[in-house]
Amino acid sequence: MKKILLIFLAVFVGLIVIIFSFATLEKTSEVQSYYNIPDSLREQVRLYTQGMESVQIAKKCVELTADLLKFSRQEDLNNHQANCVGYAKICASLCNYAFRVNHINASAKHVRGYVSCLGVNLCSIAAALCPESMANFVKDHDFVEIQTEGRSIYIDPSIYDLTGRMMLRVR
Repeated sequence: MKKILLIFLAVFVGLIVIIFSFATLEKTSEVQSYYNIPDSLREQVRLYTQGMESVQIAKKCVELTADLLKFSRQEDLNNHQANCVGYAKICASLCNYAFRVNHINASAKHVRGYVSCLGVNLCSIAAALCPESMANFVKDHDFVEIQTEGRSIYIDPSIYDLTGRMMLRVR
C-alpha cells in the first residue's frame, strides 16, 4: 500500500511539473489598481534595479513582491497577505516605479485572465472541480503585463511565490 501511494505521489508531482512547464498566461481584461509604495520599499526597488533593463526589472520586482507577501485566500496587504490580485497590484506598482527611476520607457498593468496549458483554461477546470465556495476564487487569475519596446510581457508574481517558477510570456 505504501509503495502504491509513493507511485501515485510521484506521478502526481510529475504531472504538476509537466503542466507548469507548458503553462502560459492569457489576458482577458485590464484591472484598475494602485499600491502606494512605502518609502523604505521605494529605496529597496531603486537600489535593486539600478542599471537594469525592463525585463530584468520585471523579474526583480516579481522576486521583491514574492519576498514581501505571503499567499492567502484573503487579501490583507497591511499584514503582507495577498492572493493573486494583491500580488499583481503590488508588482505592477513596483515595476512602474522602477521603470520611472531608471528612465525606462515601459509600463506595467495589473491584468486579469487565466492560466492555460496546451490551450486548456486551467482556471475554468479548477473552478469546476472545486467546492462552490472556492469556485469564484479560482475562476480567473490576476498577473502583470509589461509594455516595452513594442511588445507585451506577462509575468506572474503569485505563481512565482507558490512554485519558485518565473512565468514570463512575451507576446
